[in-house]
Amino acid sequence: DATAPALSAVQGSVLGSSSTEGAADDPRKGKLREAVITKVQNPHKYKVLSVLEAALYFEVQSRTIYRWLLVGDLRAGVRRGSITIESVLKLEKSRSRKRREH
Repeated sequence: DATAPALSAVQGSVLGSSSTEGAADDPRKGKLREAVITKVQNPHKYKVLSVLEAALYFEVQSRTIYRWLLVGDLRAGVRRGSITIESVLKLEKSRSRKRREH
């Protein structure tokens, strides 16, 4: 069956690209994450992140970012698919505080 190997290759590429886990394993994701961290560390220069950049930053999947938007943990930017860096910093601060309490 010639379609079986092609199908599994497509599934592997789709599954591999949707996960943000293992950013340290993949040098490209590591470089992208470093660039996102630089953006977050310079809020006077950069104002928004994309949903995918936010997912890389927090090392979660993009659906988690959308859930955080729905519950109000993150704020959307003016453009579709953007997250304000201000809300990212606020969420990061509250998450680190919760970790220390336990």
